[in-house]
Amino acid sequence: IINELEHICQKYQVGLWTAIQANRSGVNKELTIENVSGSIQKAQKASLVLALTRNLDQEQNNTADVRILKNWYLG
Repeated sequence: IINELEHICQKYQVGLWTAIQANRSGVNKELTIENVSGSIQKAQKASLVLALTRNLDQEQNNTADVRILKNWYLG
């Protein structure tokens, strides 16, 4: 599916946002690109990977942390 989505985006010259979750090793710790659930190919194909996390305090305050895990545009 990843390769098919990539070809569709290239054909129509559009970007694509999608969501993937962290695997069990990413629970209750700082996320890295290795914590992508399923195939690492998802993160390898991506130009930008963001992590959106929050702990119980943040959930109660309706806040979250956003981290850039991969940014192909900035190297």
